[in-house]
Amino acid sequence: MESDTALQIVRLGWPDACWSGASAVPVRSGRLSDQPLWRIDTDKAQFALRGWANSDLPRAEAASKLVTHISRQASLRVPVPLATGGRFASLLYPAGGFHWELAPWLEGEADFAAHPSCERLEAMCRALAELHLTAADLPAPEQPLAIRRHFEALADLQQAGQHGHFSRLDSRELPVKCPVGPDWGAALLRGVEVARQQLAPLQAVPLAGQWTWGDAWHNNFLLVDEQVTGVVDFATARIDTPMADLARLLGSTTVEHRDWWAGGIRAYAALRPLSEVESRAVGALCASGTVLSLANWLRWLGIERRVFAAPRAACDRMSHFALRLTHLLREANTT
Repeated sequence: MESDTALQIVRLGWPDACWSGASAVPVRSGRLSDQPLWRIDTDKAQFALRGWANSDLPRAEAASKLVTHISRQASLRVPVPLATGGRFASLLYPAGGFHWELAPWLEGEADFAAHPSCERLEAMCRALAELHLTAADLPAPEQPLAIRRHFEALADLQQAGQHGHFSRLDSRELPVKCPVGPDWGAALLRGVEVARQQLAPLQAVPLAGQWTWGDAWHNNFLLVDEQVTGVVDFATARIDTPMADLARLLGSTTVEHRDWWAGGIRAYAALRPLSEVESRAVGALCASGTVLSLANWLRWLGIERRVFAAPRAACDRMSHFALRLTHLLREANTT
């Protein structure tokens, strides 16, 4: 899509705003999502224009419900969609095969990876705790939580591995060599065993479900120095245990700084205290998330040979999970 088309969409969808002199810049760097995203620059403000596919409309509705609720009750900045113009106002404008959402462009940079520190991680954990506290009173129908979903997915992965599913891997297509031996399939199956051992004791323990972010990866936090200025990308907002969000955040930030894990837990618990079971669930979900995510990347890159818009980012993400699997298996061998 050309920039002129993006500008035409905002002018037609949100005609009450002043778009004189506006420009549109595609946001592609490091993005793994195939959803179109544009930054709209005007003389007075910046906006994010995001396209949702028709099949993703339920996700768009869930995301807007959650960010609107958070914006009304928390100091945390989130991208609240702007209502379209015209007689029948909506939060989405259909055009060009997508439903478009326009929200303010939030201050800050997603630069934790470039400038990692324990202080920044702790600030991110506090922001996540605030998000969870705020979302806790949003009505949430009962849904299967991550503990159960991961346990069942690991069982499916174990069965697939035992039936030779990963023998179809073309190692020449993979950007990363197996860090724990010559065979990815054997390494994954060992990871499945370790993760299932951690999840099994939690199967019978009830954990409360609520609306959660769903993608608390470090590059969805916006920072200025050591302060979180906003959080973005609620495309996978869902009803789940908040521990799934915390596991994703800590997993994405502590693989090369294992001593930061405890600091992140303390920072989160200072605002939203954790039970002993919840603390165990964070570690178990990080382990299972490592194995399941790596299995996905092996399938996408080594079997399906999927092409990503940001190939380097895809390689980096697979390398990240491969390193996490290495740590997971090493720690299991020492206990």
